[in-house]
Amino acid sequence: MSKMKATIAPELGKNRRKRIGELLVEDGVITTGQIDEALVVQKEKGGKLVEVLINLGYLTPDKFANFVSHMRGIPSIDLSQYSVPEELCSLVPKEFAIKNEIFPIDRLGKLLTVGMVMPLDVDTIQVLAESTGLKVKTLLCSKVDILNAIDKYYRDNEESTESEIELDEPSAAAAEGQEQKEKEQIESSIKLETLAALVRQLDSLPTLPQTVQLVREATEDENISLKEVGDIVSKDLAVSAKLLQMANSAAFGFPNRIVTVEMATTLLGLRETYSVVLSSSIIDLVEKSSHFDHQKFWTEPVYCATVARLLAKGKGIKKTAGIFTAALLHDIGRFAIWETAPQRYTQVNTELLGNDLIEAEEAILGITHPEAGFLLAEHWDLPPELALPIRFHHHPERADAAQETVAIVALSAAMTEAHAANLATEEAMFEHAAPFAKPLDMDATNLFQIHAEALDALANENA
Repeated sequence: MSKMKATIAPELGKNRRKRIGELLVEDGVITTGQIDEALVVQKEKGGKLVEVLINLGYLTPDKFANFVSHMRGIPSIDLSQYSVPEELCSLVPKEFAIKNEIFPIDRLGKLLTVGMVMPLDVDTIQVLAESTGLKVKTLLCSKVDILNAIDKYYRDNEESTESEIELDEPSAAAAEGQEQKEKEQIESSIKLETLAALVRQLDSLPTLPQTVQLVREATEDENISLKEVGDIVSKDLAVSAKLLQMANSAAFGFPNRIVTVEMATTLLGLRETYSVVLSSSIIDLVEKSSHFDHQKFWTEPVYCATVARLLAKGKGIKKTAGIFTAALLHDIGRFAIWETAPQRYTQVNTELLGNDLIEAEEAILGITHPEAGFLLAEHWDLPPELALPIRFHHHPERADAAQETVAIVALSAAMTEAHAANLATEEAMFEHAAPFAKPLDMDATNLFQIHAEALDALANENA
């Protein structure tokens, strides 16, 4: 039987009888009103209380990590450094272990020691104690270690060997960094939880109109005519109106005004019509949002899409509607986050630019707007030539397909950031966009000329 030297301070045993919400209120991390609201939401939608509090914006991963790491008597171990007796797995069913992020570490008589991502999850501890008939002691472990241990021991028990687990009292040098290590473990785990919660919530976002699906199916039918596509679109008045509005925009540069859906589909072509119908439908969804600033969302991406079209034209690309749509939708992840977690997104300074914004989103949300946008693109079953620019417009070098489109959209997005931040000089704009401009062989003069052309085109359109 393995030997456990770590002990739990008396006050932890006392705290264990209290629920996590009570402890957070007592410590001044949240208020009674906030916990009451969170409990109502938890009752309606389920989920862990800490996760609900984070989604409501009343708690952050950093605050919760600080709270837990400062509680005395919660030891942690690096689970990856220990071998665990295989017979312990029979005490905790695999499904329960995965769902509650828990793993059995040791048993000594009537005392069962388990590693947990959330060592203060009193409900899970109580269920485990009742099902095993044992007293449960918890140790803090990282989520990655827990999942790796479950994968190793539950999948391949016969290769496991019994060995002792010893938790020695830390030396003075080791103790100095222990609190920070515990904080980092908790914070990492909470961020993974908030990411998972956000991904789950994306399923509740509105779906695209049936017209979009019908037009997409038409693009896969070699025998369908443009007139038939026009007939599909014309039956949806909202989509028809948006299609005509966008086809007449300066971004496409048609010399004469387009007055019918049939004319629009003829001039645009099949795949381009799909791109425009898709983007117009998404813009319509955004405009109906009760949370999102659709006016700003529309203004900046239209500039971005216009710049992308001009860049593509300068590169000799004839079919530019797909690139236009990819640029128009490049920041759709912001819409996704606003729709699923608006309170939490208010904590992010959205005036930040480039990697500063990405780092802030990662720290507060556990997910960035490009990744959220990609998840939404997958949810809507968008083609790779649209989904990949959405995902990689901050890091085009990571794209393994549609690389030219990704590069153009990334540069257009950087120019859009510079324009929105009022980096009005040629030198300032190029300095911000330079990392994305060089792969496309664009210099400061080229960029500022395209910037001026885009502004002229949009001004003429709005005149």
